[in-house]
Parts: sequence; structure tokens; C-alpha cells
Amino acid sequence: MMENIRNNNREQIISLLDKAENRIQIAVSWLTDEVIISKLGEAAQRKKVELLLSCDALNVWRYSSIRELQSKGATVLKTGTNAPGVKGFMHAKFMIVDGKVAYGGSFNFTDGANYNYENFKEYANREVQSLTNDYQNWWSTAKDYTIDFENPDAVKKLVVQSFEMQEKFRENLLSTFDAEQRKFVAKDVAERDALIKAEIEKEKIRATAKAMQSAKVSVAITGLLQSNTSGVVSKPHKFYGGRLHTKFHGQKQPNSYSSAMMQKREIEKKFSFLKCRIENDTLICRGKFKPNANAYDVRLEFRAGCFPQVYVLNPSIKPNTDIHIYSEGSLCLFYPGDLKWRDTTSISENTIPWIYEWILFYELYLLTGIWEGEYVPHGNVKAIAERKNEYPIAA
Repeated sequence: MMENIRNNNREQIISLLDKAENRIQIAVSWLTDEVIISKLGEAAQRKKVELLLSCDALNVWRYSSIRELQSKGATVLKTGTNAPGVKGFMHAKFMIVDGKVAYGGSFNFTDGANYNYENFKEYANREVQSLTNDYQNWWSTAKDYTIDFENPDAVKKLVVQSFEMQEKFRENLLSTFDAEQRKFVAKDVAERDALIKAEIEKEKIRATAKAMQSAKVSVAITGLLQSNTSGVVSKPHKFYGGRLHTKFHGQKQPNSYSSAMMQKREIEKKFSFLKCRIENDTLICRGKFKPNANAYDVRLEFRAGCFPQVYVLNPSIKPNTDIHIYSEGSLCLFYPGDLKWRDTTSISENTIPWIYEWILFYELYLLTGIWEGEYVPHGNVKAIAERKNEYPIAA
């Protein structure tokens, strides 16, 4: 999966939330962007936050997050009919800040909208009052967001079922409109379908990642994930992104070759999809990691006295502490304060499954903008080692 080119609408919204002095009013059909929801929660603790959503059950995917928003002081209501294409659907996308300025456009507050060609711009001063009037009129007839969502898991299940059986519904719906209307309704329905599809994809990736963490899924000898424990299961760990040297350093250990050979034999015994060799007493393994439909070309290097270095060769991914990649490109798969890596620590039992976890959480990050795997905050170097620019390697 390649990293997509993003628009800057999310950042613009966050900037407006920060600049607001006392009141934020938002009307948007769908609210699924966890980053924006989190920022709204922070704002609600200091300012008056009012959110008006559509009655579309698609929003139920963020039920717990929206409930948390409410607990922090935000007022979240919904209004209109329950699906695009049905007369009376609330399809606005704008925000008003302190009753003075308003921004809006085509941008829905969703994860996927960050990767579309969308607009989100400031309205002219003369339009702010009109938008405020619309907002107040809709708000006066709105109801609490949680009504009809008493059992969010059941609602979510119904949304998925209806999505899978929706082709006939779409045809019947669009046939009720004339040709000009149909273009707009078809766009709205397609947008909703894309959002549901993205949420289903996220649920699948998230479920697989959690299953790996709880040792319910294992890595088979072929490199595929399997829903049993007959392969290699993942051991507990935390991701990390501190400022530690991860390049091989110092003189070679006397046992460099034997340590590399021991690890090589164990890896080849447990994973046929990895091709391994030893060069200059350094073990080098390469293979395609495929936890789902996307394949990642990964190179692993290990030399005695250092923990393994793991690089994603394809797709190309830039180093970023948010996704736990050290500055020179290797993955931050574990917190050295929790594990003192020994030359005999099994790469096949530890590093290999952690790579799969990293890929799953990375793909979630691409969809949500949030790293959901457990991690130790960056920069906690003192908690790991006393010596500057070093990390502990047990003898």
C-alpha cells in the first residue's frame, strides 16, 4: 500500500479549533475522522462545542468516540432523514467559529476525505449570518445523537448487511429522480458506500491486529497469517521511536558468525518465505510480508551485539516517529527498556511476528491518522540507557 497524497483540510480545521475563543458550531453529514474528533474533545473542555450530524447510521462507527466527546462537554445532535437520497437528508459541511467566520465546502469530516480532491474555504462575511440562521433552524429540531443508537454494535451490523445487499436499493432510489437530480444523488450514495467500505476495511485490519496481539492468530511457515496457533504467535511488546543509535556499531563479537548461523537456521526452519544469507558475519533475510492483500518487501539484518534492523524496501515509507521508524529507516518494533536483546533472543519468535503487527498498525494509520498499537512515547532515552546515544544489549 502506497502512502497517499493528502490535502490539508484536516490541518486547517484543527487550526480553526485552536484559534476559536469561545464557540465552535459544526454541521456535517459524517464524522469519522478520529484525529478531528480528538481535537474536538480537547476544545470542548475549554470552549462551547456544538456538533450537528445527519441521522445516517454510518456515524455509529464512531459511537464510543462521540460519547466521549459528549462526556467532555460537547453537545452532539443529529437531524434530517437517515440516508442520502432520501428527502430531507442533512448534507451540509461547514463550521462557524465564534459566530464571526465560517468555513466549508465539499469536505466531510472523515478519514477518507483527507485523500480526496476536496475544498474547504472561508465564506464571505455576508454569508456567515445566513449559515448561522440555517444552523440554528436545524438545531432547533434536532435530537440527541444517541437516540436510536442504544445498541451500536447491532446498528453497525445492520449497516454492513444493508451495504452488502444495496445494489437493488440504489437502482430503485435513483430511478425516482430525473436525470439532473440523479447525478447529485448518485454522487452522495457513492460517497456513503465508499465510507462504509473504508470502515469495513478498518474493522478487518483492526481485528487482525488485535488477534495477533492476543495470540489468536499466528504466522504460518509460508508467511501468511492463519486463525490458529499452529504457527508462530506474537509475543507482548510495545513499539518505540526514541533517539537511539540503531546502526551496527563497535568491533565484531567473537561469536558473530555462530550467532548469525543459529538465527538463520531457526528462521529457515520456521519460515520458508524468507531468503537468508550471511555476509561479513551479518545475517541478512528478505521476503514479502503479506498480512492481507498488500505485500511489503522487507529486509532484516542482524549482527551479534546489536538487535535486528528491519527495513521496508517497498512500498517506500519515509522515517516518521508517528509510525515508529527510526531516522535511518529501521522499524521501532520494541521498547528496549522492556527487553534486553541477547544474541540468543529468537528473531523468528519475536521480530518476525512484530513486523506483521507493525504493518497492520501502519495500514490503520494510513486510514485513520492514528497509531493504534501500544507504544512508549518517543524520547524516553533516559529510561532505557544511562549512556548517551547507546542502548542496552545484554551479553
